[in-house]
Amino acid sequence: MVEIGCLACSKIIKLPQYIDTEKYDGQVVCEECNSLLYIKLVKGKVEKFKIVENKRKPDIKITLGILKSIVFRRSMHRFKMRVKYNL
Repeated sequence: MVEIGCLACSKIIKLPQYIDTEKYDGQVVCEECNSLLYIKLVKGKVEKFKIVENKRKPDIKITLGILKSIVFRRSMHRFKMRVKYNL
């Protein structure tokens, strides 16, 4: 059985038994993130592997603290520019 790391979420995809690993050219769905991947296997080795449709949700989470710090830095920059140029 061939195991491949998903390009979208990095989890291990175990290919089903019915897939011929000696010669396979088709699509596989990652069970973890539901992304659709194209894979080409020749003699049990990966020849091509790419994401067809990425359904993984991004890991970006902006907390209120980070947002406040960004706003504070921008306002301080504006304040410094006003003081520097006497605006």
